[in-house]
Formats: sequence, structure tokens, C-alpha cells
Amino acid sequence: MFWYVRNMIISGALLFNGVAPLFSPLYGQPSDGERGCSDYIIINGESNVNSFSFNYYNAFSPVVGESCTGSGSDRVEIDVRVKDFNTRNPLMYNDFLDLLRACDYPVITIDFPVEVLNQPFGKYISQVDISLAGKRRSYTMVWDIARCSEGSYLSGSKSLLLSDFDLRSPERLNGLIKVKDEISVSFGFIVNFRVVNQVSSAR
Repeated sequence: MFWYVRNMIISGALLFNGVAPLFSPLYGQPSDGERGCSDYIIINGESNVNSFSFNYYNAFSPVVGESCTGSGSDRVEIDVRVKDFNTRNPLMYNDFLDLLRACDYPVITIDFPVEVLNQPFGKYISQVDISLAGKRRSYTMVWDIARCSEGSYLSGSKSLLLSDFDLRSPERLNGLIKVKDEISVSFGFIVNFRVVNQVSSAR
């Protein structure tokens, strides 16, 4: 009996090692990671087979405006088109667009209180609102605020659930491969000191 169980375990391990690379192109590629002192948004997630990453590296144009919640407080808003995200896997990219309903809701929005722009270097906690697929959710996030050659550099990350936005995790091979509900959204951007001073003087 012992040898039978042992052989079954070894056979299972060999089968997994042989089959897993076939699944990897469906839902898996290495994360690009975060780039220091540059504008980015990265969405990381996992399936039951491997991890995946969608990224956006480009200059942002943050807009300071009134809160959508009607509180009257100033907010900074960053908008990124869903189709502007990149991944190494074309099949995953199409699933990504379908998952986030890019045709109906083409923009992901991240907004937060304008007071974050005026904080000293270090850690700062504030509310961050994330809008995707037509749903808006609020989270508490810890910011890292550091000096950058062009001004201040603000970065942070937050774990959230696809189900928070009424999104269903995509599946492949009749459910054999399934994306986990939890994903991580990381972002960072440069704020020029001149922009911060303008915001401060306008308040």
C-alpha cells in the first residue's frame, strides 16, 4: 500500500510539472513590478495555476475637482483607459477587457483628497476611491510620500475583491483554471512642486 501511494504521489507531481506549462499561457506571466519615481498603475492577480499582471506606465494628468460624493471637498482624480493597460498575454488581455466591461465602462478612475498632495515625506493614511466597471468603492490606504527629482512621489497599493465591483472571476477549460477573487492595485505618480504650490495657494 505504501509503494502504491508513493507512486501515485510521484506520478501526480510529474503530471503537474508536465501540464502546468501548458496552462501558463492562459493565465500567467511574471509581474513587471513597480518602477520607482515614475507614473504607473499595476493590477496583479492570481489564478489557481499562476500569477498575472496588467500594467500602465505613462505620464498622468491628475485633475483637481469637486468630490463626486457631494461632500464639497476637493479631490484629485486620475483616469486611465482600460484598453491602455498592457500584458504579455493577448488571450488574457481580451479576457481583461471583457471582465472590466471596457466597451461600456472604458475608464478606470482613482481619486483621493487633494490634501494628500500637501503632506510631508513619509507615510500618510487617507481614503481612496476606485471606480471600475461602473462601480465605485472606497478604501483606506497608506500612502508612501517621497522626494523625486521632479517633485514629490506618491505611491501605494490596495488589495480588493472583484466581487466588490460585481465582477465574476473569469474561468478557462470548464472551470479547471479560475482567477481568484482578490486582486492588488498598485499605483504611483510624480507631483511637481509647482503643482503642489498651486493647489496650496488655491485652498
